[in-house]
Order: sequence, then structure tokens, then C-alpha cells
Amino acid sequence: MLKSSTVILSLILTLLYWSWPVFAEKISAVHHAVELSSELTQHTLLLDVYLPHNYAAGRQEPYPVLYTTAGDTRFEVLQAQIDWLSHTSFSPMPQLVIVRVPRLSFTGAEALSDQQYYALLAKVLRQEVQPALNTRFNLAPFNIIEGYSSRGNLALALLQHASGYFNAAVILAPALELQPGDELANLQQALKTHSLVNYLYLSLGNFANNRRHFEQLKSAANTVNKGQPDYHFDDLSTEHYHSSAMIGLERGLRYLFADVKVTDFSPFVDSGVSGLQAYHQKLTDKYGYHIDIADNLLGLGQYFFEHQMPEHGQQTFAVLFKTYPQQLIYQLRYAQAMLAAGLTRQAQAQLKHTLKLATNAGDSELQQYVSQLLSQVQLN
Repeated sequence: MLKSSTVILSLILTLLYWSWPVFAEKISAVHHAVELSSELTQHTLLLDVYLPHNYAAGRQEPYPVLYTTAGDTRFEVLQAQIDWLSHTSFSPMPQLVIVRVPRLSFTGAEALSDQQYYALLAKVLRQEVQPALNTRFNLAPFNIIEGYSSRGNLALALLQHASGYFNAAVILAPALELQPGDELANLQQALKTHSLVNYLYLSLGNFANNRRHFEQLKSAANTVNKGQPDYHFDDLSTEHYHSSAMIGLERGLRYLFADVKVTDFSPFVDSGVSGLQAYHQKLTDKYGYHIDIADNLLGLGQYFFEHQMPEHGQQTFAVLFKTYPQQLIYQLRYAQAMLAAGLTRQAQAQLKHTLKLATNAGDSELQQYVSQLLSQVQLN
């Protein structure tokens, strides 16, 4: 019994060791500069667009768009954080296309009031930027606006002037004390009538003068009935000024996409694959675009093996193979799930099958990966 337990433990450790690709993969987003001739401003707009490292123009699931008001210094950190939080199938959020909100620079722009400028920028985004980007990239009809500190005020202004354009907002420690009183009043009213946005994450930084306004907005939002817009007010006043930007961004986006990445598969024990498919239809209805089921199917199959329900696990992986026949990585994950469940003999057979498929497909990286794992399993 002790020997058997030792073998299984050794296999699990081996599985964990070989759970990452043999060769490191760069995950940094790829920058694309887009020039756009703007009729509204009569000048050329320069758009900075950042695509996920493995962006696929023909992917069935399009990419949500994150518009950010971040300046140059913070943008590098934001990009790296988005890259890290979205680069794996089990990441807490999907991959995003990042678009930096452009600055309007044209003759006469300096004469515009803040409200006139924000209104024009919102119009440019809606009528010119979005259509141009849609023709170039595989974008979902799901836009997020993001901003931090004083640039969070800009994000709030755009949110109010571009009604219906943004589906979600992540506003981090905005300088609410600098916001004109009438704009704060309008913001409170929009929160009360749930006409601002469907999802809002708003954090409080460590500047004391912002607290009163933060609490007023939070109080206004509390009048929203259950099932109405999803609002999150997060007090990060005890965090360092710089740290709160990173903490808030991670929380805001994780809360937003919490239901996309299923973490608890117990509700699907009885309904299985059909229950998960019905759940994904609800996701499509909520977000307005197709959300691929592959990662959650994989998770469900792994869940069944982890909880000693191998027959259900086999059935789930069979659906995964049929739906995604070209994705050989799922063949490997099937073997790993059996290994973790202590089904060593079946796992060996599956690894040999996967190795044959990888050889026929000419996938040398997967061949090396599986061969090394297979040799470790056979040694044990």
C-alpha cells in the first residue's frame, strides 16, 4: 500500500513538473499602430492597439476590448499585468485587445471646454474608431473603459458622454475631489437609475478628500435592485497609492469575468456536458458574443477524474475531442487527468496514443513533451 501511494505521489509530482510547455513562450501583447483619418476633427488620429501574443483573426470567440486612459509610465505595467492574467486557459480573465484612448490634437482643440472635449472624444470613439477597428481586428461587441487616479476622471467622463458604448468600467482611485459638483451629481443620478453602465468597479485610494464623494456614489448605487447592474465599490485606502492600481485592476477584471471561467464544477455533476452547454448559452446572452466552451469542458473532465468519476470524465473528454479534433493538447490533458487520478496503465496508453498523433502531425514540441512524460511514468 505504501509503495503504491509513493508511486502515485511520484506521478503527480511528475505531472506538475511537466504541466508547463517545454519551451518558454513569449506572452507580451503585440503593438499595432493604426492611422485613421478623422472627419470629425479634420486630422489624422494615431491609435495604439495591442493584440494578445497569439491573436487569431479567425478565432470563433472574438476578443473583448479594453480602452485605457493610462499614461506611458503606467501603461507598461498595465500591459504586462493584462498579459500575465490572461495568457493561459486557466487564467482569471480572457484575452483582451487593448486600445489606448487617443488624444485629440487639432487646431481649435485647446479652445474646447472639458465637457465639449469629452463629448467630441466620445463621438469620435463611437463613429470613427470602433468601426475602423472592427474592420481590421476580430473584436467582440464588448467594450471596457479603464482609468486610474486623475485619468480615472477622464474615464468617468467618457463613460457618461458615451452612453451605451461601454459595457463595463474599471475606475481606480479617481480624483473625485477634482470632479465638478454638477458632474458628481449627474454621476449619482446615473447610478440611482442604473443608466450608467452594466458593470462598474470603483475603488477608493488613500487620498482622504475623496472618501466623502466615494461614499456618496456608493450610497447612490445601493438603491439598485438585485439583478440590476453589477456594481463593486472597493475601499483600497489602506494600500499604497501605486499598489492600489494593480490590485484594483486585477479585482475589477476578475470580478467582471468571474462567470466565464468556471471554478466550481459541482453544479454540473448531474447535468454534465449538456448542463455546461446550457450555461454557456446564458453567457452568450449576457455578454453578447460567443464564448468558447473548450476551457470549461476541459475543467469539467478534469473535475470528474479528480472526484473519482472516470466514466463521466471519459465522456466529457470524448466531446472535447470531437469538438476540437485538431487540438492535440487535449489528448495530453486527458492522459494527465488519468495520471492524477491514479489510473497509470490507462494514462500510459493515452500518452502513447498522443505521441503517435503528435508524430503524425509533425508537432515536435508536443512529441518531446509527451516522450519525456512517458519516460517518467514508465520509470515509476
